[in-house]
Order: sequence, then C-alpha cells, then structure tokens
Amino acid sequence: MKSRKSSSRGHMMLEALVGGVVVLTAVGGVGSAFLASSTSISLATRDQQAQQEAMERVEWLRLQPKTAAIWQVASPAANGVVPNHPGWKWTIQIADINDTLVGAPSPGALTYKKATVTINYNQGTNPKVLSVETLKW
Repeated sequence: MKSRKSSSRGHMMLEALVGGVVVLTAVGGVGSAFLASSTSISLATRDQQAQQEAMERVEWLRLQPKTAAIWQVASPAANGVVPNHPGWKWTIQIADINDTLVGAPSPGALTYKKATVTINYNQGTNPKVLSVETLKW
C-alpha cells in the first residue's frame, strides 16, 4: 500500500507539470502576439513612408509655376527612384482638364491641370501602388 506522503508528492509533480504547460502556452501566445504586432508595425511604417514620399512630390509640384516644364503635358511621364528605398519608383503624370460641367457664376468651362503622383513600392512580398492627385489652376 502507498503511503499518504508518496501520493501527495505525485500530486505536486502533476500540478507542477500542468503549471509548466500553462506557462509555456501563455509565453507562446505572448511571443506570437509580439511577432504579429512587429510585422504590422513594419507594414504600417512602409505605408507611411510611401505616403510621405508622395506628399513631398505633391508639395514640390505645388511650388512650381503653371508655366514650369513639369506642368506641361508630357509623354512619357516624369519618373525616378525614391531615394533611400531601393526598388521604390515614383511617376508624375500631368493631364489637361477641361471641365464643362460648371454652373453659375462661371461663364464657361474651367481649364486646369491635374498631376497624379504614383509611388510603386513593396509591402513585404506584395507590390503596392499609392496615387495622390493635385490640381493647378
């Protein structure tokens, strides 16, 4: 017959094993959450950098007079590589807009230029495209 002391030790060992499994499961969950949040932050940072690059080009365009060469409708579009981001490319496409759907008090159609700034970049293994538009009257 087993003594009470031996049975108690067996229960303590079982409790310790179950406790270890619970702790390992919790640590695994925290590690998994940390990895997922790290990946998410990395992707969001790339999106933010692409947005910043596009806005810098839009602001540069806004500073140029309407008669500047960049505002002339050209084919092919102006393009280049985004500094400090190998593999990222930008393009600026200019279009003349003749808006005839204008109401009073305008006497006729409005003519202006539209610039579309596009940033092509990679989000992990997925290629992404960000486009921002601005107008010049």
